[in-house]
Amino acid sequence: MKVYRHNVSVIKEALNFWKGENLISTKQCDELNSSLKVIGFD
Repeated sequence: MKVYRHNVSVIKEALNFWKGENLISTKQCDELNSSLKVIGFD
């Protein structure tokens, strides 16, 4: 499965939006961003 950098930026925008809307906590947001880095999508 190919993941393009554009998709990553969309995911990160969504995470920031959810955090801003208090749908996820800052801790959850950071953890999700970290897991993106671990699998090489940063």
